[in-house]
Amino acid sequence: MPPVRVLVDMDGVLADFEASFLRLYRSRHPQLPYVALDERRGFSVEAQYRQLDPGLAADFVRNIYGSPNFFLDLVPIPGAVEAMQEMFSLNETEVFICTSPILKYEYCVKEKYAWVEKHLGPQFVQRLVMSRDKTIVSADLLIDDKVDIKGKLSNAARSENNLDNQSFNTVLYLFHTHTFQQGSTRQ
Repeated sequence: MPPVRVLVDMDGVLADFEASFLRLYRSRHPQLPYVALDERRGFSVEAQYRQLDPGLAADFVRNIYGSPNFFLDLVPIPGAVEAMQEMFSLNETEVFICTSPILKYEYCVKEKYAWVEKHLGPQFVQRLVMSRDKTIVSADLLIDDKVDIKGKLSNAARSENNLDNQSFNTVLYLFHTHTFQQGSTRQ
């Protein structure tokens, strides 16, 4: 029997994107309104900040996470590095990091590789997959903080999406053989 292939998202699952964004945003713009971590709703930081203040254009928010060292300086989510090392050591499991680069990728791609090497080691650099469409990567399980994973769905004969709880997501959608089913979140 082939090993179980697990894809683990980086931002929001391994690395704390939300806290890092808020810290940098508040340090650069202390006078502007902000969304506290426990008030974050929805996957898109940009969309919620636009609701908070229409003057906070998408480019304004993108400049925060598109800046040098943003991805490199992300703090690991407690327990995530240890969980990855444990999955890596399992005999019948292949674990990969599957992350989407941002469109303004000048620093993102290079820094994600550096982050992985710094926090997980060189063995995971070889197991880092970057794709804007995670459904094209063949796997048995995808652990992601994004509720709605969409894409071409090729090579998805046996996939499942497990949701990593964040303040902005509250339901789990299991992806199996090209269909979505509502389930419950894991704690």
